[in-house]
Amino acid sequence: MRAASLVEEEVRQLLQRRGIDPMTDLQGVRTLVEDVVSEYGERTLVSDLPKVHDSRQLVADVVDAVAGFGPIQRYLDDSSVE
Repeated sequence: MRAASLVEEEVRQLLQRRGIDPMTDLQGVRTLVEDVVSEYGERTLVSDLPKVHDSRQLVADVVDAVAGFGPIQRYLDDSSVE
């Protein structure tokens, strides 16, 4: 399983447990994802979990997956794309 999938699964569980609505609290989602990615990175140091190569991109990908339209979200946010 890839790091992104593991982090996304953990974030979805935490969103549900904490009652955070991804459609109304984007900053709360982003903060949670950043925290989970950071903690995940620390866990990879002492386990055989898949490594994170670009934590900023991972945060963006997971936020897009749980609070947006996944891989197409970046195009929806890009004003140069019609």
